[in-house]
Amino acid sequence: MGADGSGSTGFVKLLMHWEDCERMINPQLADEQVRGGYMQGLGGTLYEHCIYDQAGQLVNGTMADYHAPMAAEIPDIDVAHVETLTSASLPGAKAVGESDAGAAPAVVMNAINDALRPFGARVTTQPSRPR
Repeated sequence: MGADGSGSTGFVKLLMHWEDCERMINPQLADEQVRGGYMQGLGGTLYEHCIYDQAGQLVNGTMADYHAPMAAEIPDIDVAHVETLTSASLPGAKAVGESDAGAAPAVVMNAINDALRPFGARVTTQPSRPR
């Protein structure tokens, strides 16, 4: 997975993603599972933010106020698979896509901070988006 930090917009552009999914039973479904898990992880990293008032009431509780990534906001993600066998199941397969939801935030935040390093800046909170 990579992020392009070029330009001065502050926006993140996703470049590539690789997934070790062990043996694939349905490659097309595996690709979409990876994209779905990645988008879920990306949502919390770049978009989703719960805002509460002083009384603890959620003030952005509708989809009109709470920004979640939609397909039009996510660029195409090239998915390549590395197939390795596991002895944990008879066909040598395991779940695919779940790890992307957990790994995406760390990888994207590291890529953002790498792009900001020449400017002496560092992002430590999520969601990370241009302000």
